[in-house]
Amino acid sequence: FNLLRVVVNPYEDCGLVASDDFDFIGYDLLDRDFAVSALTNCGGFDETFLPKDLNDKGLIDDFAFARKVHQMLPVHNPEEFHAVTHILAIWRHKTIGR
Repeated sequence: FNLLRVVVNPYEDCGLVASDDFDFIGYDLLDRDFAVSALTNCGGFDETFLPKDLNDKGLIDDFAFARKVHQMLPVHNPEEFHAVTHILAIWRHKTIGR
């Protein structure tokens, strides 16, 4: 298991938020039900982002790029349910669950 700290739909870059107990690991884009990651559990979004754009945890490192993907997914995929997303900033605990 992992102990995570999450901010839903952050309005600014969270990558520089310091924490003694947690490491920032990136941004995920979850569908409108908070059930499916548009980054790792969907396919066919190549016009918006590619696997090479994700870090080793399957997340986006850069807040501006996460916002761009979030905005462009429904534009490029208007009929796709999972294209309407929430941005999640994610930190993982440094010791618990490792």
